[in-house]
Amino acid sequence: SVTTLVSVTISFFVFSPYIEFSQISVSAISALTFVANARFFLLNDYTSLTAEPFRQAWAPAVVEQFYLIFPFGVIAIVMLFGRKNYLRNLLLASLILVITSFVLSVALSQGIRITPLPRRFAFYSPFSRAWQIGRGVLLAVVQDRVVIWMGRRGLARVVVMVGTFLIVFSGVKLDESVDHPGVRAVAPVLGAVLVIAGGLALSDWRTPVIRLFQHF
Repeated sequence: SVTTLVSVTISFFVFSPYIEFSQISVSAISALTFVANARFFLLNDYTSLTAEPFRQAWAPAVVEQFYLIFPFGVIAIVMLFGRKNYLRNLLLASLILVITSFVLSVALSQGIRITPLPRRFAFYSPFSRAWQIGRGVLLAVVQDRVVIWMGRRGLARVVVMVGTFLIVFSGVKLDESVDHPGVRAVAPVLGAVLVIAGGLALSDWRTPVIRLFQHF
């Protein structure tokens, strides 16, 4: 929020005429209210918004929208199936979410007209990005088993190194010419999961969220 306010103040003196500043102000408001992805979807492709100082705000907007909706899904699972086998039901629901979102992401990234402007929708939409965020939910649910499994086999450091390689490789090889978030986005996403999972196994650290889940 502070960064946004500072950027708007500076843009008041840098940009002219008034129209440019007013557009930046709208972008700032959309960033603060976590709807920047919707605004930029209506404006243009991400790579075409080089003059937009808040274009990176689409990413936190997608994340916040996901976590605004996801708790209601968790509540629905408890209400429908009860607390018995809660983690198993959450794992199954999250797995379905990730697979469905990934299929949608790949289809839209290939230009299949499920929605208007499919490639742009694939990039900005929380529906086509949910698989990237949802993999963290999957890892959180199975964290204890992953920690024990990797700890017994001494694989944690290897897993971290493989994950790091995938992230670095993706940073070098993936560019604007790659349809995103399509199949090739699997590499950096999987890399992040491996680094986090390996780090958890090395530290045997349990998050407050996991402790909460363990009470059900």
